[in-house]
Amino acid sequence: MSRMRPTLQRVACLLLIAHSVVAQLPGPPECSVATLNKIAFGVGSSAAQTEGAVSAGGRTPSVWDVFAAQPGKIQDGTTPAVATDFYNKYKDDIALMKSLGIKNFRCDDAAGGVMHAWMARP
Repeated sequence: MSRMRPTLQRVACLLLIAHSVVAQLPGPPECSVATLNKIAFGVGSSAAQTEGAVSAGGRTPSVWDVFAAQPGKIQDGTTPAVATDFYNKYKDDIALMKSLGIKNFRCDDAAGGVMHAWMARP
């Protein structure tokens, strides 16, 4: 694991910890109102379905962008190049979530933008 990027090391470590914790449970956790009140419910997005803006802001295409752009790879020919255009409409989308009372939002972004910038750091 010493050759992995620090983020991958953290993910691998968390997976090992989660596995060991779950393995020690005698059965499924209790599903009471008290337990449910401890859970932060919310919504999430996936970059390929929502982000769009495949070449905006210095973003480089992700593996999925490249794959989906090849003719015949996606049955109906759609690509994530525009998607729901969260990249440009995020303020409206977040306002809508707020108006619906959504308090927790996990936003996935394209690795082509974040990872390339992260890997380019000195």
